[in-house]
Amino acid sequence: MDKPTLILVPGWSSNEILWEHQTKSLADCAHCQVIVMDQEQDRKAMVEKVLRLAPERFLIAGQSMGGWVAQKVAAAAPERVIKLLLVNTWSTPDPKFHALKQQVIQALQEGKLEEVIASHMHLILHPEKLKDPYIISKLHEEMVSLKIEILCQQLQSMAEDNNSLSLLPQIKAPTLIIAGRQDKLFSLSEQKTIAQGIKGAKLAIIEECGHVSPMEQPQAVTALMRLFIED
Repeated sequence: MDKPTLILVPGWSSNEILWEHQTKSLADCAHCQVIVMDQEQDRKAMVEKVLRLAPERFLIAGQSMGGWVAQKVAAAAPERVIKLLLVNTWSTPDPKFHALKQQVIQALQEGKLEEVIASHMHLILHPEKLKDPYIISKLHEEMVSLKIEILCQQLQSMAEDNNSLSLLPQIKAPTLIIAGRQDKLFSLSEQKTIAQGIKGAKLAIIEECGHVSPMEQPQAVTALMRLFIED
């Protein structure tokens, strides 16, 4: 039996590095294809890129902004999406998250990239992972690899197109939601809202984990993904 294709969509300011453990460890059960949003400015363009580059039928996993994209992909093309994995993402507007996006846009436009990166680490990582030089260096490598203009435009698009609640009932694919218990950006109640909005969706919570679960707890995320893919 042919292996399915698993499309992996990174979050904001991320690239292939985010999914390194998963692409290597899941290669025996899926053809892993990372689609990086390094030029696309809004969700419409991101969804179009996924649908253009993906095969006719595929599984899709998205982390944070990637999950924001994956929800729209699954709703727009239910006949193509076999299974959906949503990782550390959201569906409902959060005033605090919106305010944070505006602050980051302003800082980036003022040339304060390093300050944004430093504050970003404390916001997205579990406190214990702030002591991990490998993760810190990899996250830094990701953020400096993308154009400031694109980062700002993507943040603005997320601010303007921030509500995915209406999409959830349109998603027909079996869905797994993966959350970090200590995710400072998106609460467990938000993950439960997503799970309740998608018929039959399942929620898995990873302990001692912040917002970047594929890197913070790679073995746990990969194991959950494998079970879901092979089920």
